[in-house]
Parts: sequence; structure tokens; C-alpha cells
Amino acid sequence: MFISVSVTKLEFRRVFRWTLKNLLDSSLTAKKLTALFPAELQQTVKHGVQELLFNAIEHGALNIGWDEKTKLKKNFTKYEKEISKRLNLPEYSSQTICISYIETKIDITFRIKDHGQGFNWKPFLQGDVTEIKRKQNHGKGITMSQKLSFENITYNEIGNEVTCIIDKRKLSKENRYE
Repeated sequence: MFISVSVTKLEFRRVFRWTLKNLLDSSLTAKKLTALFPAELQQTVKHGVQELLFNAIEHGALNIGWDEKTKLKKNFTKYEKEISKRLNLPEYSSQTICISYIETKIDITFRIKDHGQGFNWKPFLQGDVTEIKRKQNHGKGITMSQKLSFENITYNEIGNEVTCIIDKRKLSKENRYE
């Protein structure tokens, strides 16, 4: 884990970067990530941080596709067993997730990158998810993260890196580090 913090006279800047190697620690990691945000944002971003981190683990690191997850989620016990099984298999347990949090006077940039194959993220951000997927027992995390937690979410072209940006000028004065 690498963490750095830098402050210059011209601009306040906090930078945290680390690699999640133990995917079993994802809940604790989500809590730690949420704690980095200014106090007034922590409740707002909590759900989005968890959803996006869990997506990176499930779909990126553990390679669970949409159809497979749909089948597994019909029986929650099967789903949990499959997650546990994969977390302990060498081909999956060695996977990593790269996370960064960069805070300046103007904004906060939060990024999660997995080393998976990616996915077609466009329908989820454009609110164009088919009616069938809306009725599924999963598939709403990205949309909810966008509507409830982060005003600006983007993905890289292949869909294995998500970037969330918060404009700090919209925060209260005490959280702007001026």
C-alpha cells in the first residue's frame, strides 16, 4: 500500500493511492475510502463507494459476468459460496484492485481500476438499461451511485476503470480547504 500527502503554497492537495490485494477486506476498505471524503459527504458517497468497489471485485477481479450473477443471485447462498470459493482460488486471489483518491482545492477525484476484461458501461450511465435488467436482482449499483453519490462518473473505454469527480465548490466553506 502506498499513501502520499502533499501540500504546496499554491494549492492544497491530498493524494492517496493503494492496491487492494486481499479482496476479503473489501468492506473495511470501503469504510476507509469513505472516511477520506469531507465529513458532509461521507453519508452521500458511502453507498457509491461500496457499489463501485464491489463491482470491481465481483466482475473485474473474480470475473463473474452478468448472466452468471443473475443465476447465482436466485439463491443467495449459492452466490455467497461462489464468491468465497473464487476468493480462495489462486487465479482469483492474486487479483488486485488499484484505488486512488486525489483532493485539491477545486475537486475530489476518486478512481477504482481492476484488471478484468471490462464491460459495456454506457447503458448504465445513460439510464438506458433494458426493462429486463431493471427487473433483475442486481445491476442497479452504477445507476444508484450516479444518482445518489457522485454527480460525475466516467469509465475508460473498456470499462475496467471508473472515475468519480466531486466539485468541491458546491460544498460548504469549511470543507473547501481555502
